[in-house]
Amino acid sequence: MENVLRPLIVGGGSVLLTLVIGWATDLLLRKADARHSETPLWGLLRRGRIPYMLVLCAAMLRGAYDEARVLQRHSAGIGQTLTLILIGATAWLVIRIAAAIVETTYTRYARAHHDAARVRRVRTQVTLIMRVVAAVVGVVAVAAMLLTFPAMRAAGASLLASAGILGIVAGVAAQSTLSNMFAGLQIAFGDMVRIGDTVVVDGEWGTVEEITLTFLTVRT
Repeated sequence: MENVLRPLIVGGGSVLLTLVIGWATDLLLRKADARHSETPLWGLLRRGRIPYMLVLCAAMLRGAYDEARVLQRHSAGIGQTLTLILIGATAWLVIRIAAAIVETTYTRYARAHHDAARVRRVRTQVTLIMRVVAAVVGVVAVAAMLLTFPAMRAAGASLLASAGILGIVAGVAAQSTLSNMFAGLQIAFGDMVRIGDTVVVDGEWGTVEEITLTFLTVRT
């Protein structure tokens, strides 16, 4: 009976505590958003409540699992799964917080400046910055997940031995992609074209809808 009740108490208690803390945090953010209507920061931070609750729940389950001593046969697998969920949720939360801060900064800038061209230029740069941040955080999260597997750490030495050959092959294979990425950064930060600009491509009029690191979308 104890083997059944203990997992239920640990799991149910962690989920319940997560819901209570999540509700309290969301309530504080709502009050802050209503009190400070001049900034959208608090409202934007509420978008991260799902990854925030995942981080809380995974952290509490991971910390309480060892103390509860339940399902010892599957302890390694359960602990590994909780760790992976914690890393992924943390990366998701970091991206949401960064997006809220960047979007708030852009909103303040757009309110303070009435030059439409300048605002569109900043909007283009902000979009690319967020994509770069998301890519960096994603790569770091994936690397952290791989490092939790002992087999991956053991394979690191052999990967380092072939890093030179792999680097040359990857450099040749990604030459066009890297050039496109640098071209995208140059377009965005060089103020060559902005989202919302009207351009002519092969005799066709169009509006720039999206600028990414590798391509530019024009709606004709």
